[in-house]
Amino acid sequence: MNTKTILLSLLCIVGIATASAQNDIYYWKDGKAVKVNAVDSITFKAPEHFDFAAQWVDLGLSVKWARTNVGAAGMTDYGTYFAWGETTGWTSDTNYAKDNFEWTERKVDALVDENLTLLPSYDAAHANWGGSWRMPTKAEFQELKDNCTWTWYDDYHHTGVAGYYIASNKPGFTDNYIFLPAGDLFVGPNKPNPKKEHPIGYYWSSTLHTHGYDYAFYLELRDSRCVVDEASSESGMLVRPVLAE
Repeated sequence: MNTKTILLSLLCIVGIATASAQNDIYYWKDGKAVKVNAVDSITFKAPEHFDFAAQWVDLGLSVKWARTNVGAAGMTDYGTYFAWGETTGWTSDTNYAKDNFEWTERKVDALVDENLTLLPSYDAAHANWGGSWRMPTKAEFQELKDNCTWTWYDDYHHTGVAGYYIASNKPGFTDNYIFLPAGDLFVGPNKPNPKKEHPIGYYWSSTLHTHGYDYAFYLELRDSRCVVDEASSESGMLVRPVLAE
């Protein structure tokens, strides 16, 4: 028996033992969690390339939600921070200087359409993932708030990451969920600190605020609340894409 065969056998034994220890087993199909009633065996096959940008979750809402943030390697990874209207962002360990922002040299009304929504060329989700992916609007964040159960975790599944587990309340979709990690934000030269005592999450919408030259709407996540608010576009926030039909 060669090394590859031994490793695969061990993986199958571990997988079967783990599956037996759980009350319910699910797999993902077409953006929905499908419950498996009985399992005789589990076969593991590692794909040559796993494209997180192709993974979406159907919560029964007007748009499908991505499982990961732009720039993230997994569901609990924070990903890339963007100024509003910028498509090139920063990671948590890089410098975030206002002098680098292209938006300071443009009028904000040149970035949006008649509905005050970012044009695709200035939308970080669309620019980085392509296809029909884009940033959520203010209304779509509100829809997510109104139609899901939001559960805060200080340490989600022992990953050391705080954030919200968001499960759909829509009939037929209640097994489906997303997780939004609380990754903090860039403010001026100050870098994000998601490991502070009370973590906060900030996610840009694509909607410009009507009263300010450089203010846009965002979703703020705290252990005590989640609200849609407004902030200066120079702030560096995370982006969770949505997929329009």
